[in-house]
Amino acid sequence: MLVFFILIFFNLFFFFLYKNISKIINIFDYPNKIRKFHTKPVPLLGGVILCANYFLFLIFGELKTNNEKIVILLSMVFFIIGLIDDKYDIKYLKKILIQCIILVVFFLICPQFIISTIKIYTYNFEFGYIYSIFLTVLCVLLFLNALNMFDGINLQSLSYIFFILAIFLVKLFFFHIVLITFIPLLLIIYLNYKNKIFMGDSGIFIISVIISMLFILAYKNNNINADEIFLLMMIPGLDMFRLFIQRILSKKNPFKSDRKHIHHLMLNKFTYNKTLLMLILLFSTPYLFSYFFISYYVIISYIIIYLFLIISLQYTSARG
Repeated sequence: MLVFFILIFFNLFFFFLYKNISKIINIFDYPNKIRKFHTKPVPLLGGVILCANYFLFLIFGELKTNNEKIVILLSMVFFIIGLIDDKYDIKYLKKILIQCIILVVFFLICPQFIISTIKIYTYNFEFGYIYSIFLTVLCVLLFLNALNMFDGINLQSLSYIFFILAIFLVKLFFFHIVLITFIPLLLIIYLNYKNKIFMGDSGIFIISVIISMLFILAYKNNNINADEIFLLMMIPGLDMFRLFIQRILSKKNPFKSDRKHIHHLMLNKFTYNKTLLMLILLFSTPYLFSYFFISYYVIISYIIIYLFLIISLQYTSARG
């Protein structure tokens, strides 16, 4: 329990000194009046806060399994990539290549994380060793990039992360690692709400690796089903897939940022508060409804709802 008091004290310390720390780190998100409309530079400290908490826990705490320690160490590697990207803006293809190499090496060293079988209802799909590594790398990269693209307005990605971790906490999955994530997450949520800090790629990368790896472990331990994971990741994944298709059809770079994400389309019509509420309902209710209805009915229904929403928002924007 001592480690949790240390973490709470550290986060209080960070809260009072985040301005000084941001000057030392010296990584800011600058407004450009094209996609970024905040009025002044905002420090990208979300990843720094998370990584510092994980580092302190590795020193003073104790995790139940080595796998949890491995997950934290891997997330720290991705934090470093994200931090460099926040500072120097790495080209997207180079960044994906680096991520792929790290993940392939990781899964070769730690095969216990490889997804070799996917069970969907009564169907069972098994993959060979090479295909299993490819599948697992693809799953992690897709989630990482979907979450990165879903990080568009204050509290958007953070509310999604909070929801995922809350489910882990309720189900008592990886209690310690989830709890040590919740403590700094509450601080980040408050400062982000006040527009004092952003997550940055470093924050999204470290938390997406934590979540994706915990999902893999939970799935391999039969604690969660594939359809449940899909329901939880569906909305960020659908929005990423839609954007890629639209950009390719428009003969644009599928990795180049624009203002056609779902949150941008909503903000063209609704206030920030209504947009955030609609996004929270959109990503949370599919999983909650799966407790009352057959999950593939929920999946089909929400894909239709998402498409209808996007079409109506784009039609409204075009008319405006």
